[in-house]
Amino acid sequence: LIADFDPFYLPFLRGVERGAAEAHAMTMLAVTENNLVKAALQIQQLVAAGVRGIIAASLGGLVHDEVGGGAAAALPVVYCDQPLRVEESIVFDDPGAGYALAEHLASHGHRRVTLITPTLEYPNMAALHRGFVRATRSGLIEKVEIARAADFSIEAGEAAATNALTSANAPTAIATAADELALGVLDAARKLGVRVPDDLSVVSYGAIDATAYADPPITTVSLPADEMGQRAAVRLAARLRGEPPAGRTVLTSRLVLRASCGPHDPEPQGSARRLPNV
Repeated sequence: LIADFDPFYLPFLRGVERGAAEAHAMTMLAVTENNLVKAALQIQQLVAAGVRGIIAASLGGLVHDEVGGGAAAALPVVYCDQPLRVEESIVFDDPGAGYALAEHLASHGHRRVTLITPTLEYPNMAALHRGFVRATRSGLIEKVEIARAADFSIEAGEAAATNALTSANAPTAIATAADELALGVLDAARKLGVRVPDDLSVVSYGAIDATAYADPPITTVSLPADEMGQRAAVRLAARLRGEPPAGRTVLTSRLVLRASCGPHDPEPQGSARRLPNV
């Protein structure tokens, strides 16, 4: 069960397929389109189809509410990228990623950061924001400001960045909660004559392939989505064998340094630095 046809989910699904193959299991894919009603309907349909377990990488909080009583209520679920789930979940260290992005911007002299995100109601986006807040409390940066985007698309990133960059107090550093948003930031900056990285530093989260080929290439947090998918399939297979829930597993990400913030010394551009769990 995934949120949308998003570049993030391709390596995740590859990992799921690999883990499922190891367990000699077949997978079915359901895409919720970030819609709670559609997610609930799909969960009901999956249960009716006789699935033995669910990997919920989107809106999975609905699962136990929607499967009903009886045997269906005991359906094993592995939650992915959902920080509020604790019984059997695999998550990224989103607070650590936010802190590392803030720390990197601070190393380039920025004291105020604008974070572009659709909403902080998504627990993973709220967790990413907490990392920036922690950076303010530790004195790395003075302030993190939220700029709302309509969704996670390039177009939404461009619109949000345009509003921010034409405001009375335009930012010199923008972080985005998804790489597509960062690509939109570059488009907005180009159209407004704002030079990246000379006038504006840009960092992001996700490390989809396109960020390496943008102009300039974007500094971003690389997420082990493939590993998350494989671990989820392995854990679901274990649950089907009768093993108890394993609790929460936190996966470490990497900060990939590129040209969107300017030169990096002593680490070469394009290098990757593993982030400590926060």
